[in-house]
Amino acid sequence: MKLNDEITRMETELERKQKRLDEVNDLSRRLIRNCARSITALHNSEMKEAEQHLTEARELASRLVKVDTDFKYISVQAYQELAEAEIFREIKGSGRIPSPSELKLPEDAYLLGLMDVVGELKRSMLLSLMRGDVKTAGSYFSFMGEIYDSTRGLRFPESVLPMFRKKQDTARIQLENAGSDMLKFSEKRIRGKG
Repeated sequence: MKLNDEITRMETELERKQKRLDEVNDLSRRLIRNCARSITALHNSEMKEAEQHLTEARELASRLVKVDTDFKYISVQAYQELAEAEIFREIKGSGRIPSPSELKLPEDAYLLGLMDVVGELKRSMLLSLMRGDVKTAGSYFSFMGEIYDSTRGLRFPESVLPMFRKKQDTARIQLENAGSDMLKFSEKRIRGKG
């Protein structure tokens, strides 16, 4: 064995790995950006624009899954953002929560994205209340409760499901605050009628 030959071989392999890492980072960034734009469009009731961004995000995800083998710890955030955008779109569009198998996303990314949807639902609930649309606000609040109640029993260490407990705690706080907001709005309406 010639050490120089081995080092050259390893360097070539590491350069290939570096190129894959660069591609994973680029695809992840672009995917996350499209998901954020889709969510913004959904909040603005621009469904066509939201779907365009989601279509591009899905295409990026299909490319990402082919190159992220060694870098799942990076790509999981992109998949989680895609799950969040897809779940939020489905709730806004058809009033239901899609399953992870429907979205064809890893289950950990689905769960993390699902917890993040609670924040988007809270924002939508508040926007609905500001417009005086109590029925729609109540629907968003119900989805928040369903998501939190369905995932409440999941208790796993960080090594099994990273960031989930923190997101779960955040969702609980958002749900509690949303309940308080709904109550304040209801009380204000009752006083206004009195």
